[in-house]
Amino acid sequence: PHGLDFSTTPPSGLAEIRAFYFGTMIVLAYDFWTAAKGPSDGVPPALLKAAALLAAFVFGRALSLGLDGPPANNHAHVMTTAEALGAAVGFGLWWKMEGRRTALGRGLVALYEAEPLGVTPGEFVGNLACAVVVYLTLGADDEAAPRLAFRTTARLLVAYGGVFYAFNSLRLDPSAKFAETFEHGKLSAEVARWVRSAAISIAYDLALRRAFVAGRLAAPDAAPFSLKREIWAVLALVVFVDLHFYAFHRLLHTPYLYKRIHSVHHQARNPNAFSGFSFHPVETVIYFSALPMAVALGLCPHRFHYAAAKSFLDFNPLWGHVGQGGWFGGSHHHYLHHTIGFRHHCNFGGTWLFDGLFGTG
Repeated sequence: PHGLDFSTTPPSGLAEIRAFYFGTMIVLAYDFWTAAKGPSDGVPPALLKAAALLAAFVFGRALSLGLDGPPANNHAHVMTTAEALGAAVGFGLWWKMEGRRTALGRGLVALYEAEPLGVTPGEFVGNLACAVVVYLTLGADDEAAPRLAFRTTARLLVAYGGVFYAFNSLRLDPSAKFAETFEHGKLSAEVARWVRSAAISIAYDLALRRAFVAGRLAAPDAAPFSLKREIWAVLALVVFVDLHFYAFHRLLHTPYLYKRIHSVHHQARNPNAFSGFSFHPVETVIYFSALPMAVALGLCPHRFHYAAAKSFLDFNPLWGHVGQGGWFGGSHHHYLHHTIGFRHHCNFGGTWLFDGLFGTG
């Protein structure tokens, strides 16, 4: 899946090998350097290591590009984009922590955490990175249903379980939590609803894939990856998904539907990662209906667009419900919806866009 294809000319696998080689070498050098230097000055060594490793991958890519020319394999282009995004995020997180020591740094950090669009840069870039992961692990449309279901299940378990473990078990970066308390008594019910919602997400994916294979829906093509085209297409998807979420979410806050359906989700006053999928089944079906709607509207002409739409629906609830700001970039915008919005009915969108347009922010 990483573009190791030696049948092409030039071999796209050389970029991967060089990136891996330089990444390994620089991590070893960093380990020796930190061992000799002693503890770092307040910056987590793992963070610096991740930034250095990803930067080395990008260097390996650039070197391979100069020596071999551009690879002829689509996956290699996607991996280049993923590594560049990862290196930028790693450097940004490191700079953000270091930047607190300067006036300019403090100002930029404050802007980062202010969520001017209701979305932090960490949330936006994280969603794009998840879209790349989904694209690389999407599998063929005619793959056996159990294997396709396993792919989605594995991604969801790693993401939601990992984030919950990091912030609620290990309590990483406790100063960035929006509230110190954690509602342990509701966890088992939330996990059960999370499992049910994950199953509905899988069912939508399987139904759409089978419709692609049978020709009942136009299947997204596998045209060459174009970064410029994908960025604009992804932005269009973000606007559509946010509009879909805003519209049905605001509808669910009408008294009749709130009492019978949406109040289940709002049992979480101080949400955690699993709260993101803690829905009434009717709400889950409506929420994931954005995926077939995006396909029907022609917003997913390429497989990457389909992966991006699925990724936003599967993983964006993490940022909205983790209850954690700081380097993770969790959404304070949606956290406020859970703490006061259930009474005042505000902050319906995933961003400020439609809340600002309709005066509900």
